Parts: sequence; C-alpha cells; structure tokens
Amino acid sequence: MYLLSLANGSENHYDKGITIVRSLKTDNNSSETQNVFNLRAFGSDVLIYSSGQILLLIFSLVQSLIIPKYLPTADYGYWQLFLLYTTYGGILHFGFIDGILVRWAGKEFGDIEQEIHLAFRFLLI
Repeated sequence: MYLLSLANGSENHYDKGITIVRSLKTDNNSSETQNVFNLRAFGSDVLIYSSGQILLLIFSLVQSLIIPKYLPTADYGYWQLFLLYTTYGGILHFGFIDGILVRWAGKEFGDIEQEIHLAFRFLLI
C-alpha cells in the first residue's frame, strides 16, 4: 500500500517535500513499520552524483586529449609515470580509506573529530 504525503515543518531538508510512504504488513496484518522514500532528496542525490560524473568525464577528456597535444613526448612520458604512481597510492592504503568511510558514514563531525587526526597520521606513515 503506497501513500503520497507532503512533509512540511521539518528541520531536516531531506524531510521536506513529497514523500512516498509504504506500509509493511506483518503476519498478523498490523502496520508496525513504515519505509519513507523522499522523492526530493532522491532527486537531489541523483543530481549531485550526475554532476560529479560529468565533471569526471570532462577531466578525463582533458587528461587524454588536451594534455598530450601540448606536451612533448618525453614530458608526456613523465606525466604518465606520475599518473601510474598516484594510482598505486590509491591501492597501497590497503582499504583503510574504505574502512573510514564505513565507520564514519552518517555521523556528525563532532562524533569523529578525535579520530580524524589519528587516521590521517596513520595514512601519512
């Protein structure tokens, strides 16, 4: 069962706008939980993700088409070597960055503020 509702008067910007509420029925036909799908927040997230992908595409085109045109052959070789080394930097953290993302996702900055210095110190070693 789907209900369309308008959520107003909330402090969180994700709660404002049109939401689609689905009631989940259990075995005894009682409505215990509700899933809330916020259409405006989803659209905002899709827009942010899409703009990031478009920006990545533009930088990739510049990197593969524009930079080789203006660099001499030897300098372009050094450029490719630099890109190779920076790629290894992303591999050599052994998943530490991914673990930080999982641990800190959805938390407020004040909750993780003490851990940030230790994490960056570990990454620099």
